[in-house]
Amino acid sequence: MLQARLWPLRFLEVYPHNGGTARLRMRGIADDGMPYFMKRADPPGVPATELLCSGLANAIGLAVPYFHIGLLPEDDEEVFASRQEAGLADSLTWFQNLVAHPCPANVARQLSAWFAFDLFINNPDRHVNNFLCRDVADVQTVHGFDFSEALLQEPWPPSPALRPACNTLRTRQVLAMNGVPLDRNVALEHLERLDAVPADWMGNAVTEVPAAWMDDATRAELARWWREDRAPRLESIKQDIRNGAYN
Repeated sequence: MLQARLWPLRFLEVYPHNGGTARLRMRGIADDGMPYFMKRADPPGVPATELLCSGLANAIGLAVPYFHIGLLPEDDEEVFASRQEAGLADSLTWFQNLVAHPCPANVARQLSAWFAFDLFINNPDRHVNNFLCRDVADVQTVHGFDFSEALLQEPWPPSPALRPACNTLRTRQVLAMNGVPLDRNVALEHLERLDAVPADWMGNAVTEVPAAWMDDATRAELARWWREDRAPRLESIKQDIRNGAYN
């Protein structure tokens, strides 16, 4: 199951949000008393991609903010809801401080794992502000969020490699230049985890996606892609990692 709670997440208060990306326009307070960011089906594939990528990242052990399908108060419209977790307000400053000193092993591992995951889901937009940077009990850590340009977005099916000079590759290059190289063993470990996810995982996952977010043809094609095209895609990425295509 992609979602942890059994009852719908209902929003009690909803506000406009003007400080995010073009696709993040809402935030609100839900019936669990917690604040959330929300994305509507505009375009329809965005919340579906957010739900599936968040669930897949969580399945292989990557840290993501708590997420759920939420219901708006006026008409029960379904939205993708990502809990607004406490974190450092200025991610850029956090990263600049991070690379100015020896990078904690825990953070370096997470950054390498996220890079491998983003390669697989064809996410071109992993930049500094798409990490939630946190200092928890003196432990520095990063969560990943915002998959709105990955997987189901153009191009579909996912292209063999990320486009040159995209945010994901630029971020990786900046980290490498500042003493945080890609840990190939960690990247390969998480690609192996993706390979080991059951063949029926995606077929089951798409059944949880609301009808307004994804049509039946797309569900069937995504499940087929996962069963048939996942393994060769992963092998191609593994070869690039082993061959030193990324630093």
